[in-house]
Amino acid sequence: WIGDYEGDRLTQKQFFERYPDGHGDYCIGDEEGKIWDGATVARGDRFTLAHINHSRTRWNVVAGGHGPRVSFFAAENIQVGEEMLLDYGRKYWRNRSDVEMP
Repeated sequence: WIGDYEGDRLTQKQFFERYPDGHGDYCIGDEEGKIWDGATVARGDRFTLAHINHSRTRWNVVAGGHGPRVSFFAAENIQVGEEMLLDYGRKYWRNRSDVEMP
C-alpha cells in the first residue's frame, strides 16, 4: 500500500460543472462512478499521489476503489528514486490522443 488519493469527492454532476469539457487532469474515478479531484492538493508544495505520471507499458503502481477511497499499491518493488507510474486508462485519454504519453 502506497497511500490513498486525496482530493474533493465529486458526483458526476459536480465533475461536469467543474470540468464542462470532461477533462479533469487530476481526477480519478472508480467503477461505481465516484470521482476524486486532486487538483487543489496537487498545487501544494509536497508530493501527492496526484503527481504520479502515466505509462501504459511501464506502470509499477495500481489503483483500486475501496469504499470511500481510492488506494494506490505498488505492483512490484519500487526502488528509492524510481519514478512511480500508473496506467491512467483509456477513459482518461478520450479526446486527448494528441497528448498521450507511452
